[in-house]
Amino acid sequence: MENVIHNSRWIMTPEVKEDCKMRLFCLPFAGGGALAYRSWCRYMPPEIELCAVQLPGRENRIKDEKFYDINLLIDELVLQILPYLDKPFALYGHSMGGLISFELARRIRKVKGLTPKILFFSGSKAPQLYDHTKDISHLPDELFLKAIKSFNGMPDMFWQDRELIEFKLPTLRADFSVLEGYNYYNEEPLECPISALCGENDKIISKKDMEALALQTKNQFKLRMFDGDHFFINTCRSKVLKSIIEDLNEYLN
Repeated sequence: MENVIHNSRWIMTPEVKEDCKMRLFCLPFAGGGALAYRSWCRYMPPEIELCAVQLPGRENRIKDEKFYDINLLIDELVLQILPYLDKPFALYGHSMGGLISFELARRIRKVKGLTPKILFFSGSKAPQLYDHTKDISHLPDELFLKAIKSFNGMPDMFWQDRELIEFKLPTLRADFSVLEGYNYYNEEPLECPISALCGENDKIISKKDMEALALQTKNQFKLRMFDGDHFFINTCRSKVLKSIIEDLNEYLN
């Protein structure tokens, strides 16, 4: 009988592995959804079950009420993810997802006393470095979209489809409101290792921005650089997945 947790609207499990030894939860970038990680399951070893987090306001949840406040989002995410924590787990997040995965790890520790085996922090500056001098969610549509386009995360066909842009705009604004409402607070560093991933040509997040993550763990910290810009996870996918799997295998037992 299939475990009922695999029917959650919040968690998409492309390949259910009842005998897995670890679950990897993947958090999306701004405007992105769980489908961005669907193909990753093909690369996972049998012991690791990939669980892609599906936030409201996108894909099959496009009509669900969106979140604009990161604290409310983390509150709900903890409730949704707790049933899955009967096995060891790891967290991965890119860009906005990196920040969410960090705060999710801290909140799970606080309410459940559990810690990820490893936290993957991808394309996002260390949380303590967040500032709001470049907030964009309040900008008029054209200026807001121009800023989004500079991230180079959307394919060319997206920018040629005005109807699609209008469709995605509310979710993008909501996600950037989540980011821009974030305020870092001091807490004990995480007990788990942190593996950071950064694009060599990322014009948004620098290597220095990510090196500061070392202060957020009492354990091992490593930083890997990849060819590409802010969305190196698309252009350098095979190398990114290889590094993630190497680290996961290290903490399987």
